[in-house]
Amino acid sequence: SQLSRLRFQVSVRMEDEIADTGLQSKSTATAQMTLERGVCVSGGLLGVSVDGACYTSPFGLPERYSGQREDSDVGNEGEEAEDKSFDLTEGLPDSATVSTRLVSSR
Repeated sequence: SQLSRLRFQVSVRMEDEIADTGLQSKSTATAQMTLERGVCVSGGLLGVSVDGACYTSPFGLPERYSGQREDSDVGNEGEEAEDKSFDLTEGLPDSATVSTRLVSSR
């Protein structure tokens, strides 16, 4: 379960009984995530960090990253526009760093 923005708690219960006790084991752990580089959270959504801003969808990304065609890519009237593919991730960071830290365990 999510406790706060980047803090999560997990509970695990062992289905098998502990030998000679008739008891089951249960454990709970809480971890804190730290988004160190390349990723971010905005409005509860995980996103990519670009130039200090957080983007959770390709819409709204700066034009150099959005894959939008420039006006010169569109054919003149009467001519069929050339189909150009693009790489949506071109120019974006190619890696991110996220770390986790165990906060509590019982």
